[in-house]
Amino acid sequence: MDVLHRADVALGRFSRELADVGFAGVGGVEVDGLTRTFDVFFDNIFSDMAVRSRIQDAGRKASAARQAVRQALLRLEKTSQEIADQLTQLEEKRVLLLAG
Repeated sequence: MDVLHRADVALGRFSRELADVGFAGVGGVEVDGLTRTFDVFFDNIFSDMAVRSRIQDAGRKASAARQAVRQALLRLEKTSQEIADQLTQLEEKRVLLLAG
């Protein structure tokens, strides 16, 4: 559960950074501490099934988050290349203007 919590925190940070450049954030894993408490205090077949279900759900969310991060990185790379191309064009225009 600690690993999932750390992943959720990291995804939150990444989403905030994406927002700084105008991109949509990525979803988190969203695991709560109640699941672990529930499992510890009510260690029976029903709580085990409930915890297992939440872990599976967290796994699906982690996979979705991983895919969203990949997509965000691809968008960032594309945007970076577009900006680099624009800078090159502007530099070429500047040289032409200065050359007169």
